[in-house]
Amino acid sequence: WLAVSTDGFAEQNAARPAEHLVKELVQNGLDALPQADGEIQVTCEANDSPAGGTWVFCTDNGCGIDDMDHLRTIFWTSKQDSHLKRGRMGRGFKEMLCLCSHCEVTSKNQTAVFHKSNSGKRFFTVEPAEETTLGTTISMLMPWNHEETISKIENYFETFLPPEKVKFVV
Repeated sequence: WLAVSTDGFAEQNAARPAEHLVKELVQNGLDALPQADGEIQVTCEANDSPAGGTWVFCTDNGCGIDDMDHLRTIFWTSKQDSHLKRGRMGRGFKEMLCLCSHCEVTSKNQTAVFHKSNSGKRFFTVEPAEETTLGTTISMLMPWNHEETISKIENYFETFLPPEKVKFVV
């Protein structure tokens, strides 16, 4: 998926609190929102399969992603031209990506799928989306204990102050 060691990058990020990693998705959504009537929704659910884990979903109604291939390049960002953007380093999404076992990103008319096989091999594909959408929807299966993680994420975002005219739902 990435142009660097995903194992090494994962080790660096495994100790980061889940809520701080999810915050990275929210920051990307905030950066993509229009000036008014922006909306971001974060949902976390337990994975029902025997593998366990926590599904994290983040949806925004922002400008969307033009080139899905850039999703897997660390330090690539479309936000270098503005000091007003929250995320300008091109790392936040990738920090979660290297820890997850499955991820789907749907934006505009495409869906990028990141999948890790049982043997650990990583696969990346871009497919046509089922329907054209505004904004971006991300779903990631994270290796986190859902009972601990969900409450930490909820508690963290209780103190989160979104910009004016942005609807933020956790």
